[in-house]
Amino acid sequence: MSLKTWKKNYYYSDSPEQIPLRLKRGVRRLLKPGQDSNQTVLRNARWCRKVAYQHDSYVKRKTRREITSDTIISRRSYSFLSQSKDHLIETISSKHYYRFEEMLVIQDPFYQSPLTALAIFYTKEPLAVRYTVKGKTKETSYSQTLKPCREHRVPIFGLYAGRKNTITIELLDKQDAVIKSREIYLTTEELPELLKDNIIKAKHDKKSAMDMVMISGGLNVLTCAFDAEGDIRWYLRRQTKAYGIFPLSDGKFLYMEKWVDVPSYSVSQACMMYEMDYLGRMYNTYFYKDGFHHCAREMEPGGNILLGSNSLLDGYDENMVIELDRKTGEIVNCLNLNDLFDDTWKTWTDWVHVNSVCYQKEENSVIISMRNIHSVLKVDWETKELKWLLGHPDMWKGTNVCDKLLTPIGDIKWCFQQHAAYQLESFYENQPDTIQMIVYDNHWARRRPVDFYDKDEANSYLSIFTINERELTVQMEDITTVPNSRIRSNAILYKEEKRIFNMAGDLLPDIEGNKGMVEEYDFETKELLNRYFVKSGFFTAYPFEPDIEAQARPLPLSEEYWLGDTIAIKPFDKELDLASAKHLHMVALTEENKTDEDGDEKEQCEIFLSFQEDMLFVKAVDHSISYIYFIGEQYRYYADLTGTYQTMDIFRDKVYQIPFWLKDLKKDTYQVYYDYKDGLYNSGSRFTVGDVLYSKES
Repeated sequence: MSLKTWKKNYYYSDSPEQIPLRLKRGVRRLLKPGQDSNQTVLRNARWCRKVAYQHDSYVKRKTRREITSDTIISRRSYSFLSQSKDHLIETISSKHYYRFEEMLVIQDPFYQSPLTALAIFYTKEPLAVRYTVKGKTKETSYSQTLKPCREHRVPIFGLYAGRKNTITIELLDKQDAVIKSREIYLTTEELPELLKDNIIKAKHDKKSAMDMVMISGGLNVLTCAFDAEGDIRWYLRRQTKAYGIFPLSDGKFLYMEKWVDVPSYSVSQACMMYEMDYLGRMYNTYFYKDGFHHCAREMEPGGNILLGSNSLLDGYDENMVIELDRKTGEIVNCLNLNDLFDDTWKTWTDWVHVNSVCYQKEENSVIISMRNIHSVLKVDWETKELKWLLGHPDMWKGTNVCDKLLTPIGDIKWCFQQHAAYQLESFYENQPDTIQMIVYDNHWARRRPVDFYDKDEANSYLSIFTINERELTVQMEDITTVPNSRIRSNAILYKEEKRIFNMAGDLLPDIEGNKGMVEEYDFETKELLNRYFVKSGFFTAYPFEPDIEAQARPLPLSEEYWLGDTIAIKPFDKELDLASAKHLHMVALTEENKTDEDGDEKEQCEIFLSFQEDMLFVKAVDHSISYIYFIGEQYRYYADLTGTYQTMDIFRDKVYQIPFWLKDLKKDTYQVYYDYKDGLYNSGSRFTVGDVLYSKES
């Protein structure tokens, strides 16, 4: 067998399951004496997607309805794709096709995180694996170690963009001694335009308490992580909502779809959210008919999730906190902040603007930052009793909650339009009634002007308060003065390392043309140690901490990876004059676009329909559709979109997709109609609902 023939079969076969092991053994006979026998089979995301089609049948959502259409584009969902691709990878791993000397390496296997790769190989004995991505400096080399096993799935993070990366992979015995070592080389694509020259190292005097910083959210940037030299070493291919992603435990985070929303009284709200990991895999997908926004946080590792939401039925938005059951997608508890306060400050729909939540397990209580009323509160999550309120005394004088207001001890620099209010580990022993809070005080009052604002717009503050919850008092524990960031932003304290981070996402004025900045200070002396500019600005920033062991585990095949609900679809018996319905321009269904999982509609149209499994997505201008009708040969259904109206001109032309879950429609063929702007329209689109494709019984 010639080397050319071997390469054709070994490197370019569509399915690794078809590679004869004798070809792999045969390569050694083709090597010259003394030549390195190590081989690397390189694959990319396109190959992974192509071959994963063979594994689609293993992914079975038990309530999925069969939907067919000759007029509406259909795409596989991201959760489906993740499970199909991961099943392919696990099949390869479990068949022991590859050894350490001849490993398989797939770059960006899930087509979400371009600066990642997955190395797959088998060892006869359980061995630990350590890999190191060579950095431009010793400090920026990135290394991780995985626990001993035989079937190795090694998630590689920390690659540079647009260059050939050198990665050293080592096998370690029980004493952590290196028994084998080899190098592999991965060439990555260039950074996208949104990230080029976006991070600027302005000052780096001391080793940081964070190996890498991850910036998240913003308007013209991708979520990414950069090292001590300001080089981007990880990023998400897809842009997020302006408020970015929300880190969870176990190496996961929440990602809210940027262009899948439900209408509200101001900006449309995200209603489709992925539980995702840094390798790019989607786990569960959550839907919620009233929308998510701005904040999400685990109540405890692996537990339920607190999110900001909206009480749309009573005319308000961004005023709710909900608890989402992580296993079912159901909303199991909620707090409408309207219920805690009198009408003093309820002067417009977004009067509260919840922007952070923090759960305290020991007390079953929640801390909530309320930007538009310059205050932070703590509430019992079961009884909804207000425990205390942190804010300027004049804000709450004469209101129904003045008895819960914390009394200041000493001088207090009060917060205005604050973000990211979180409880810290206690600074003091033997003071059970005392807690510490860290708050990013943007110190800006343009959204809610008040007479008692001190008009200090030059600075923002990283504020730490000590609160005596029994005596209802507050005093200033510590304050770090930083350049003004009018909105967004957060602060992070590393108590043991005596470092505090200023994650300034929206500088005003900008500094040398930069809208964002990450600063690291000595917590005690306030000396500025490190500074990085972020040209685009951002929403929040966190330490980049992928859980390597979690990313190395196979993705569990789930019988129900879609959870929650969408806007209700109800039976309909009203008469419609269908014959007089007008027609809208639609994008034509072609072989090129009907199953393109990563594409987006480039043809201009007024309304666009697409399917993911049994979810119909209707893309249109904000509030342009009042009703949508599904008219079948036997059955009729409708969805009502008139529950809200737009109050802000800036959002009137926004275009987004609204999801409608068709799981409850009876078997029939349906034509889609709309009440759209000036009357009833026939979309020209139809679909057929069939049986449930899979159930435990089948």
